[in-house]
Amino acid sequence: MDIKKLKKLILWAKEQNIPEDMKKLTYLPAKLGIPRDINKLKVITELYLPEMNIKELPEELFSLAQLKVLRLSDNQLSILPPEISNLSNLEYLNLSNNNLEFLPIEIEKLKKLKFLSFSNNKIASFNLVLPNIKELWMDMNDFKFFPKTMLESKKLILLSAGGNPYDDFPCDIVKLENLQELWLEELNFENINCDFSKLSKLKQITFANGALTSFPSNLCTCERLEEINFENNLIDKVPDCFTKLSRLKYAFFVENRIKHLPEFLLELPKIQEYNFEDNPIENISIKLKAMENKDKLIW
Repeated sequence: MDIKKLKKLILWAKEQNIPEDMKKLTYLPAKLGIPRDINKLKVITELYLPEMNIKELPEELFSLAQLKVLRLSDNQLSILPPEISNLSNLEYLNLSNNNLEFLPIEIEKLKKLKFLSFSNNKIASFNLVLPNIKELWMDMNDFKFFPKTMLESKKLILLSAGGNPYDDFPCDIVKLENLQELWLEELNFENINCDFSKLSKLKQITFANGALTSFPSNLCTCERLEEINFENNLIDKVPDCFTKLSRLKYAFFVENRIKHLPEFLLELPKIQEYNFEDNPIENISIKLKAMENKDKLIW
């Protein structure tokens, strides 16, 4: 580590009340870059290095055996070295917004990994089995099929898989029965016919910025849903089955083609906000206007 970076690091440590003994440092700020002898910081647990134009990772990085959090988003990485498996305590790995075309099989050795993001890369296939992962962000890549191995991630709670050029809608996702949040933005499908009833724990779903012409009625079987987002689609009707969503709190239908708002919208007991802005709605009933006056209906 050159003396200027060392001084900056010590100064930063003082401001954060961190001891000057570098071996006790547990967090390295991105603005300082990757020091050449980073391997001396043996007990560092968090490393944030976004937006630093990093093209390759130094081998010293993979000697940080205590590392739990590694953020490498918004760089120029085209390869993630297999030595990533050396970081056996890693729980959080963010690789979003890079130039990656594949992920090394060695990631499977990261048994403590709970969060993985590789959004907005160039990855077209994924053969990793990650049984302990809880959050996965794989949106904005080149997948034509949903990875079969992901169905082994039985603990998955949050999945973001939109913005991929799927040949068919990835209905296999419904096999991930512990999902609570599902993000499927920017998909070019007019209709969806999946058995969403298997997602009995689902609380939030997003289909924003797509091409849907109708609300997927099978989604009404997900009775634990609290928030739905269908902004910027081509939906022209709110389906009758909507009343089954008794736990719904937020429903966003901004920029669709809905002309009529049915009065059964009043029947959902926990609703906090309906948003139908930028739809060709001509008028609403007196009862719905009462909801509008309570700031629960925006149109």
